[in-house]
Amino acid sequence: MESTDEQQVGQRPRTTSGGIELHPISDCQQKWENQLRLTRSKHTLQRYSRALNRFRRAFPGHKDINSFLRPHVNSWVQDRLAEGASVATVRTELAAIRAFFQFCVDMDWALLNPTTNVSVPRRSNLADRGASCQPSSVM
Repeated sequence: MESTDEQQVGQRPRTTSGGIELHPISDCQQKWENQLRLTRSKHTLQRYSRALNRFRRAFPGHKDINSFLRPHVNSWVQDRLAEGASVATVRTELAAIRAFFQFCVDMDWALLNPTTNVSVPRRSNLADRGASCQPSSVM
């Protein structure tokens, strides 16, 4: 019987010109949700999936897991707060997104976790900045 490596000859993953494997975020999300089904409650799975879907909708042109950078996440946090989401809600959603990207790093699909060192400012910090918390568009 042929080994798994021999069976996959000619079926290499798509790569960028720099040799980085492309991992569609939709595939990564599906595998992450399958893992959550085994380890988390149904409620947690639903909440985490909603948070990640909301994040993905903010960046419709980003199809690969490695296309996200910290400025995207910071922009998303500011946009959510500007939409009127509470600090607690944004922190909860960010925790779900952080868990997803960490899963992708652990699986060697993502080169980095773009949520690292991203935080949600306290409401008093937002008031100090006044109108500077306008929605932004990072692409």
